[in-house]
Amino acid sequence: IFITLFFVLISNMAVYAEEEKISNSNSLIVETDKIEEVKNSDNVENVLEVASDIYIVEYSDENSAKESFKKLDNDDNIKKVIKDFQVSIFNDEDYYVEKYSASKSNLAWGVSTTGMDHYTDYLNYKSKNTVLVAVLDTGIKADHEVFCEKNNADRICMDYAYNYISDTSDVTDNQGHGTMVASAIAECTPPNVKIVPIKILGSNGKGNFSNILTALLDIKDKVDIVNLSLGIEDSDITQEAKEEIDKILAEIYDNGNGPALVCAAGNAGLNAVSYPASSSYTIAVSALTQEDNQIKWAKFSDYGAEIDFSAPGDGLTLANYLSTNEYVSGCRGTSAATPFATSALALLKTEFPSFNQIKLKNELIKNVEDLGTSGKDDYYGYGSINFIKSIFENPTIANIEKYCSNQNKCTVTASAVCDDNITKYAFKSSLSTISDSDWKQISNVSTNTHISFNVNDNGTYYLYFKDYEGDIGKEEIVIDEISTNINTNSSANTNTNTNTNTNTNTNSKTNTNSNTNTSNTQAKKDILVSNIKLNKTSLDLVNGKTATLIATITPTNATNKIITWNSSDSNIASVDKNGKITAKKVGTTKITAKAGNKTATCSVKVIARVPSIKYRTHVQNVGWQNYVKDGAMSGTSGKSLRLEGINISVDSKDISGGIEYRTHVQNIGWQNYVKDGVMSGTSGKSLRLEAIQIRLYGNLSKEYDIYYRVHAQNFGWLGWAKNGEEAGSAGFGYRLEGIQIKLVKKGEKFTGSTQNCFKQNIYYQTHVQNVGWQEYVNSSEMSGTSGRGLRLEGIRIKLPESINVSGNIEYSVHIQNIGWQGFVRNNAMAGTSGKSLRLEAIKIRLTGNLANKYDVYYRVHSQNFGWLGWAKNGGEAGTQGYSYRLEGIQIQLVKKGESAPGSTSRCFVKK
Repeated sequence: IFITLFFVLISNMAVYAEEEKISNSNSLIVETDKIEEVKNSDNVENVLEVASDIYIVEYSDENSAKESFKKLDNDDNIKKVIKDFQVSIFNDEDYYVEKYSASKSNLAWGVSTTGMDHYTDYLNYKSKNTVLVAVLDTGIKADHEVFCEKNNADRICMDYAYNYISDTSDVTDNQGHGTMVASAIAECTPPNVKIVPIKILGSNGKGNFSNILTALLDIKDKVDIVNLSLGIEDSDITQEAKEEIDKILAEIYDNGNGPALVCAAGNAGLNAVSYPASSSYTIAVSALTQEDNQIKWAKFSDYGAEIDFSAPGDGLTLANYLSTNEYVSGCRGTSAATPFATSALALLKTEFPSFNQIKLKNELIKNVEDLGTSGKDDYYGYGSINFIKSIFENPTIANIEKYCSNQNKCTVTASAVCDDNITKYAFKSSLSTISDSDWKQISNVSTNTHISFNVNDNGTYYLYFKDYEGDIGKEEIVIDEISTNINTNSSANTNTNTNTNTNTNTNSKTNTNSNTNTSNTQAKKDILVSNIKLNKTSLDLVNGKTATLIATITPTNATNKIITWNSSDSNIASVDKNGKITAKKVGTTKITAKAGNKTATCSVKVIARVPSIKYRTHVQNVGWQNYVKDGAMSGTSGKSLRLEGINISVDSKDISGGIEYRTHVQNIGWQNYVKDGVMSGTSGKSLRLEAIQIRLYGNLSKEYDIYYRVHAQNFGWLGWAKNGEEAGSAGFGYRLEGIQIKLVKKGEKFTGSTQNCFKQNIYYQTHVQNVGWQEYVNSSEMSGTSGRGLRLEGIRIKLPESINVSGNIEYSVHIQNIGWQGFVRNNAMAGTSGKSLRLEAIKIRLTGNLANKYDVYYRVHSQNFGWLGWAKNGGEAGTQGYSYRLEGIQIQLVKKGESAPGSTSRCFVKK
């Protein structure tokens, strides 16, 4: 949401590549439960379900989309249709830009003011899980030093990177905005936070909202946080459009379990937060500036009740996309503020990996400074992000480790972080007042420090750190690893002092002084353990993972606090002397902690590792692609390239069983099943895959369902098939172009549509007045004529040879002057020849196993009535008693139980 920064930056330099064309979209967003009617419309290229009964419909060109909008807007079967709209980076006119060749960073005030530099130091002392942050923007300059330098290497994750404008994996930034935004995240976070570049804006900083929705659906289950430094000002989008898009964002939000969507508020300075920041399913960020040595709301920032947080958004230095080591300063806008909020959530996700976005947001609310009116307000939201006030104003101990190398001592190492330099530490065995002599000077004074010292006795100790301003942080440390069974402390102190002084004179005086102090012995009595308690009494642990139980002993000053740990079945899970549990095999065991004669237990259930599915496809002119997994697409999109082979395997270490699959191949039909990574398809024959069946076997099939869907020529993405169902088409000669595969735990909800996963062709031809027999047409296509007033006189219907189920198709027609004929089957002619008698109605039905697997739907174009509704399975379609001719017909096979292709009302009219 930056300013149009780069247009100024390069005003005298012709460095832009040819601008990617982002114009009015060729897409519509359509809500309907009759999507088949839309799919059958002219010039539809692809239909993507983005929420329940909501679809992005792509047309061949912009004009087709405009014409379809007019038709669908007046169609009773369409609940809602909205035009795709344009989003962009936000403009801001007042700014100043400089270019630096030497390395700069935005740490001048953005990171330090929020305390994210200290939080990063704090997390560097802890174990770190990987956090994935998607940046939906203009792309990225991945080789810029901010992403590649020695201490910050490997910041870019390309696993899910994609260019939704050109439909390729090339996410190179040719505008600059995305690189700037991503560089702020790289500067604010430790290396475990990986940036996933998603290109949805072109070199003019503009893009289509449909691409954003498509990208969000693709990465929904793959990333933790999404940065959206873009949007559309509130005045440029209708309330109706916002409400419709919110339905889609709600599914991505997934009751708080989807990725957090962090959005820029906008730069118009209006009381009208831009969209999608104003959505209740996103996190909205306003911008802060520095003014008169104070941090304030920036006047260019949009504001309103939807604002959640505020962050630095003015006077920042960020990476320049034109060079690997150049930077630009003077950056401003809510675009710049947004990645600070994104980074704050990523830091919290590092420390609290199990938190969903609701818990992350609530945790961030605890770490803000309230700069506006008390409580949440329209300018700052809950407040300005500030980890210093909440965590690092006093020294905070990040990590304590104990290493007991022998029976006599433990070495303690500790790390602490503070916003000021930490100067001293103290280590005491009581909570008594710390005297000046207790403090020890730290040699390397810094805002983060690391010390080490030895401890010779078990007990409860207190570690203190003091910063430059005298603020103190404290942590309790229990040492119980030192082996000692001496319960009596005997101390004998004998001090004998004999002083003999002898003076001899004429008076012969002798003075003898003898003082003896011996054998002062004291005995210390045992303090017994009265109770031991574990922090958890039950624990579910994924096989191969670890967890540590914490034991609390009462009283804290018990003489012998040595804890003995034991597992009732160490083959299932073992436990070490520190309470660290390692899961080894699926099952249940009991962990016992014993101190003195007291015990505490925790029931540990080791659960199976979640299996992962991986697959790759052999693509025309490309060859074998790299493996993808767990719902990612394999194949190509928009390139019209056929799939020729596929490998599929499952990593299910803890569950017996596997996966088997077969493909329907051009000129061959259904191949035999193969399993567990073996290729299905052909090699070197240039034959297309047309359909696929996938199923699990063994215990894996009892615990998981397998879902899969294909992108098929002329159909686009079909619905999700499940557990061995057919996916794709047969009899059309249409190629598969892409595939997605997912494993879903039995009983868990699957949100994708399972309608229309497989298209089975059916052929039919009609004999038309003055024309004769027409060519056979495919399922759903019209046979007959339109607008010419010509009667149908005969019809033939046949099934393709590729159909793999027994049964027949039978049909009967109602003929002028004759009435209903008997049923004929399998390509026999129904009607008359050479008699010039019109067909007035038709009945079609299936028999055998074919009738168990499919429903047959058909509708007719009747004189004076036009298209009537869809009849089904032997029902009458047409008219009787009117003497009206049939002029056209459509026939379609639909998987048993799935919805009709369109309205089923008024399929037959009788006088």
